[in-house]
Amino acid sequence: MKKLFVTAALILVASVGFAQFNLGVKAGLNFSKLSTDISETKESMKPGFDAGLFARVGLGTRLYLQPEVLYSFQSFKTEEDISGATVISGKTNTHNLLIPVLLGFKLYDAKLLNVRVFLGPSFGINLGDKQTIEDVDTPSLASFNVMNVAGDIGLGIDIAMITLDLKYSYGFTNAYKDRVDKAKGHNNLFSLGIGWKFL
Repeated sequence: MKKLFVTAALILVASVGFAQFNLGVKAGLNFSKLSTDISETKESMKPGFDAGLFARVGLGTRLYLQPEVLYSFQSFKTEEDISGATVISGKTNTHNLLIPVLLGFKLYDAKLLNVRVFLGPSFGINLGDKQTIEDVDTPSLASFNVMNVAGDIGLGIDIAMITLDLKYSYGFTNAYKDRVDKAKGHNNLFSLGIGWKFL
């Protein structure tokens, strides 16, 4: 397994010498919502932000591979209906490390402008979370999984060295861990990012 990983890494590094290669920084706004199967709970989106690095390796005339490493602050709101009379609202903030590996295709490719579509897996690490219920900070009532896997799909535009990405991400893995009620939750994330290719 180790030899396979080293071989794949060497092939990727070697291919950079023969392929179009870009390196850049990006940042942007995101909106996340944790969709659950808890019937008494209503979820809604809250704003957050992403920031990090990306690389782009050409795999031919129009095809490319884009790995990214992003810090992602995400926030979502929940409202829980208690016995039909009392509604308790809460907000959860999470700090995440996201590593998307996106395969893209250039629909339109010119010297200073191109339009792209992309998709691929995104591997997430939960770095920490905090929950606020009725404006009071409390220990998180839900234990979240540290590792998560999501699927990304989106549309991008490049204008010279500036890059714009609109992306939707759906969490495949259950966000909750060891809940007594066995509830399941899947993250939904919309993000709009702007980047600069400095290489």
